[in-house]
Amino acid sequence: MPTRGYNSYHGRRSLWKVLLVVLLVLVLTAAGAFLLLQDYIIYESDGSIRLELPMFRPDAETPAGDKDLPAGDTGGNGPGAGDGGDVLPPVVILEPELPEPEPAKPLQAAIVTAAALCDADADPLGVIRGAGRNGLVVEMKGDNGVFYYTSAKAPKDAAASSAVTASQMKAVLDRGEELTAVAQISCFHDSAYAFSDMAGTGVCQKNGYIWYDYQNSHWMDPAKAGTKDYLFALAEECVGMGFDEVLLTQFHYPVRGKLYKIDYSKMTVTKEDALCTFLTELRARLGEETALSIEMDLEILLAGSSADGGIALARLLPLVDHICVSAGEREAEVIEALRAAGAEDPEAVALFRRGDTIVSAAAQ
Repeated sequence: MPTRGYNSYHGRRSLWKVLLVVLLVLVLTAAGAFLLLQDYIIYESDGSIRLELPMFRPDAETPAGDKDLPAGDTGGNGPGAGDGGDVLPPVVILEPELPEPEPAKPLQAAIVTAAALCDADADPLGVIRGAGRNGLVVEMKGDNGVFYYTSAKAPKDAAASSAVTASQMKAVLDRGEELTAVAQISCFHDSAYAFSDMAGTGVCQKNGYIWYDYQNSHWMDPAKAGTKDYLFALAEECVGMGFDEVLLTQFHYPVRGKLYKIDYSKMTVTKEDALCTFLTELRARLGEETALSIEMDLEILLAGSSADGGIALARLLPLVDHICVSAGEREAEVIEALRAAGAEDPEAVALFRRGDTIVSAAAQ
């Protein structure tokens, strides 16, 4: 007798649903196996693929993850591993060897006037080369402010009758590029310019008027802005003509005459500081490619200092390339004084005036 209500139906499951489930299981199994075994799949150079399990490798006795593998062993995953191939050596990049720069030759320079150097009827450069010199020194601004070239900065009537033009000088120096060209500039002893601007450049008396030395000439104050602007411009003019080095003479405060009349009460720095600052600022204006040198009085250099002149040899040495001096037979004393002041290579620093030449001590 049939029961009342709902009877549960137990019909047959469709075959295609069973096959779909089996297929999905196989796909998931294959994907999982691929993820687990991808570290052991080897891609050959011909494009083929093979499976290399750890237990079947020739080096299977080496535990996986061993940190003591021989140098260059990739653990079975690197190029050439597991197939008998050679491990590629590390790539070494060799830097090209640059030739050592030739050391600069010690200076042996002929002293020549600007007019003689620019003489169109002579061959001064040929004479300099023929004498075995490798440089030349030209006085561009002389003692007490006389100019031997036509400068845009020179006071009226300050140029000598034999003054050459900047273009003439540049043309000559261009023909002597292998020679070291030194422009000699008298620095602070300059009557014309100091008198023309007493307040802005001059060493003055207590009444504000320009001070006179024992020769009735005038000096410029290194600490004043007008002095620096003027002399820096002259040095830059010389570099623009082609000079390789600037040599400053009369590089000190006045040391002779009625010094007690000078008024230094308005100075905000010491004389030593003023001279060091002057050189530091001039070096910055000229750049490192231009050598900067000073000439010193022999007795001041040997003493190492001068209170009146503002000279402190040890402080000036790091700021210049050379120190020039007329030493006569006392050149050995100059070398020792430079060494005592801190010069590591005094022979490379010292320049000696000898008649019509200036010679580096290193050339001896």
